[in-house]
Amino acid sequence: MSRVADICGKIIWAAVCLYAFLLPWGVSGTQIALGIGVLAWIVKAIAEQKVSWVGKPVGWPVLAFVAVFVVACFKGWVRSETLRELASLRTLLAIFLVATNLRDERRLRRVALVLMASLALFSLYATAARLVMAANRKAMHVPLVVSKVRVERLEREGRLEGDAFWLPDLGSMSEAGQLAMGVPFALALLLGVRQRRLRAALRVVLVLLGLSLVLNMKRGAWFACVITLLVFALVERRRTAVLVIVLFLAAVALIPAGRNRIVQTVAGDDGHRLELWRAVPKVVRNYPFGVGPGCSHHILKTKEYVPRDVYWAMPDKVHFHSTIAELAVGAGPLAVGAFLWWFVAFWVWAVKRLRRMARDSAVRPMVLGGLLAAVAFFFNGLVEYNLGDSDVTLMLFLAMGMAMAAAPRTIRKETSQETEQTSEGNDGEG
Repeated sequence: MSRVADICGKIIWAAVCLYAFLLPWGVSGTQIALGIGVLAWIVKAIAEQKVSWVGKPVGWPVLAFVAVFVVACFKGWVRSETLRELASLRTLLAIFLVATNLRDERRLRRVALVLMASLALFSLYATAARLVMAANRKAMHVPLVVSKVRVERLEREGRLEGDAFWLPDLGSMSEAGQLAMGVPFALALLLGVRQRRLRAALRVVLVLLGLSLVLNMKRGAWFACVITLLVFALVERRRTAVLVIVLFLAAVALIPAGRNRIVQTVAGDDGHRLELWRAVPKVVRNYPFGVGPGCSHHILKTKEYVPRDVYWAMPDKVHFHSTIAELAVGAGPLAVGAFLWWFVAFWVWAVKRLRRMARDSAVRPMVLGGLLAAVAFFFNGLVEYNLGDSDVTLMLFLAMGMAMAAAPRTIRKETSQETEQTSEGNDGEG
């Protein structure tokens, strides 16, 4: 049976590598790779006649979150919609699959590099596609705009013969969410490797990811990336993070469309998000256990909680554009509490582990990268419902799992080395 367990271990390793590579390119292939890995994990447990499980620090918080979510699903307005949301929770297994089965330093690093390489390739492809599309629109004399003020000015000047092209539509919320985590993760890897060629390659990756993030035109992802890099600077006391922030903001400011997006934010054009968020307390008072995950769009369609003029301006809105707001409306305050417990527990655990790990530890960048990915996901989720985006959550779960897989092994190794040094010192004294 040990041979079966070894084969299953190799299948899990291959499945996680495939998961990391397919992640930027689509959900379906990534979920198939995850399913193969979980199936091999089950067979391995049967062959070994024991269940290996690494749950700390997020095991109990995730279990609490799932329990609240399940109750909210069965109390929801439309059972078919809530059950579809419930099925999406299966991807949480990615955290524990990776944390339990990838406890080898080389394999962890290879998975991280596969993920970065795939993100870089996709960013290169997406950036080229955006530039070509924008050039085609411009060649057809279609105005490229990023703000309503620009549209109104074109209308007054009589220069808007047809429809303007909304530049933020070139971007993707899913891709921006991945990039907001990918940029700080790449920086963590860059500062943790010593090989000259690998450092040069990671610099190229960092530039590609940063450029693609800027051209995505998604302000929530920009905000999350800057906050995450500030956290990086505080945790690591590295000036490099501050330099990356300056370069990133300079790139946004130098591109006219990016500069206009910032002006648009300062001017208060938030796409009616504030109106949506103001409605949340009233919904929670009326439905303390939520209306059901995936059912929040029914609240928007009632016109009872959102002003009528705002409702007619956003008939296609299907959620509350915030993970916290969506959880509060869909599953109630208990779900929000479990979600916050999950992330705060992971942050505290990761910071403690980083303080105990040596600066030159080979897997320290995985723990740091996992911490930064969780910070980016959380802050991006304040203005976007990224918990409902499988492309983004699958990357978060991979980063969390890698951090959990890296930290215990490294700590045990470092502790054993300290014990050996102490025993040698005692022998010398004897």
